[in-house]
Amino acid sequence: MTSIIGFIQTLFASVLSAINLDDLGKAGEIFGKGMLAIFIVVALIVAATYLLKYFSERAQKKTDAKKDAETTETSDAE
Repeated sequence: MTSIIGFIQTLFASVLSAINLDDLGKAGEIFGKGMLAIFIVVALIVAATYLLKYFSERAQKKTDAKKDAETTETSDAE
């Protein structure tokens, strides 16, 4: 593990500047929190979509049942 960190430090030292591991840890923490927030938002959007679909289908079934009942009453009256 130390050799990997040494390689990364050498790589970035030649391109940018020396890496401060404390700053890298803070950046990783911020990155993790951001990814968690994105995951939560996507999960909420998926849940809202399923709920809207469920309630839309339920309302459609009620509407269809009323239309069927009206059709049945109309045909019985004739």
